[in-house]
Amino acid sequence: MAEIVEAPVGGEEATSAQTRLPFESADSLLVVRDLVVHFHTDFGVVKAVDGVSYSVNAGETLAIVGESGSGKSVNASAVLGLVPPPGKVHRGEIIFQGQDMLKLDDQRLREIRGNRIGMVFQDPLTSLNPVFSVGAQVSEAVQIHEGLARKDARERATELLSIVGIPRSRERFDDYPHQFSGGMRQRVMIAMAIAMKPALLIADEPTTALDVTVQAQILDLLGSLQQEFGMAMILITHDLGMVADQADTVAVMYAGSIVEYGTVDDIYYRPLMPYTLGLMASVARMDQARSGRLRPIRGQPPSLIFRPPGCPFHPRCDYAREVCWQEQPELLEYDQQHLAACHFAGNLPEPIRKDEP
Repeated sequence: MAEIVEAPVGGEEATSAQTRLPFESADSLLVVRDLVVHFHTDFGVVKAVDGVSYSVNAGETLAIVGESGSGKSVNASAVLGLVPPPGKVHRGEIIFQGQDMLKLDDQRLREIRGNRIGMVFQDPLTSLNPVFSVGAQVSEAVQIHEGLARKDARERATELLSIVGIPRSRERFDDYPHQFSGGMRQRVMIAMAIAMKPALLIADEPTTALDVTVQAQILDLLGSLQQEFGMAMILITHDLGMVADQADTVAVMYAGSIVEYGTVDDIYYRPLMPYTLGLMASVARMDQARSGRLRPIRGQPPSLIFRPPGCPFHPRCDYAREVCWQEQPELLEYDQQHLAACHFAGNLPEPIRKDEP
């Protein structure tokens, strides 16, 4: 259990979350502890993921949300052992089904990727090979992991395309990616990801560039497949509104770190971190009466090379005080299973709203 530490300025007594997250249990399917991923560039060290910890239980959905550049996708790449150069995992643990993924060799990682862990990337047009038919690409995934003969792999691939809602899947087996719409291409990617009925599915911005109706269809498809196969899911997105009906728990990332972590009800109805409040204020709410114009978060995310001192959100924060400029807050547990990294979490001072956007 985590030790009890001194309460931060302005807050109530809080529990340190660094030792063990409240959601972590002996039955957790995936546990990530103190993950640090750096990119060494000519301009300096990009701290893309900086001490991230979370867990995912079997059959549950964790949504990782935040603006572009917050470290969401790099975190997912680290779980799969696919951090691109010059990136490097500097420290941490990634425990999947009792095995530390960071200690496995390349062959064992390849056996797990696409087999026990499926991945849906955010841009299916670039993820699919344009010179091979979609059916051939799904068949290849099946052959690699199941070792089926070509004819059997074709039948299995046709079945998978049908499962994910590709109409006339047998006829469209030999069509190429450019002959499919964006939503249909994403369904093909999902078919490849679920081919081996993985225990964990990672969906990285799975509805990017899709219209609202198709977004809803893809999310409904992911939800139904999750129930059918009993998968856990990590849903990565910049859109808090997208995960309201999908997630069990939500991790909010900012500048490479998790700044709030809790159940979906906590994050939506009892947010503690000003950044989370800003995200919620910038999207339309269907569960609340409209109270005026949407309020975007002013400013831009900080450089991950030259992070500001203190709380990285303080240059954009409506509630920042002197302590925020000087000291970086810890991620602490304020409520049961509700964590936040803010000196004033649960007891915010009066906002200081600047006129400029």
